[in-house]
Amino acid sequence: MATTLRPTDTFGPLLATEVRVLMWWWRLRRQLLTRARDERGDVYSNTIMIAIAVVIAITVGGILLVKFQTKAESINTDTPSGG
Repeated sequence: MATTLRPTDTFGPLLATEVRVLMWWWRLRRQLLTRARDERGDVYSNTIMIAIAVVIAITVGGILLVKFQTKAESINTDTPSGG
């Protein structure tokens, strides 16, 4: 009569440990992916806000530059001659 090995006799502790490790790895991977998605949303919104601030700063700078140039051009630089 041949003896047959049941999977629980041979692979029980090893299989249980492997399953625990794989479940831990899957749970950790899912948590990291969730965090990465959240941070990506923050990065995109921060990038958009910075881009809007840069456009506003360039616009204000351009308006001030034009204003200063027109003011500088209206200054009379003719010196009166002594006589």
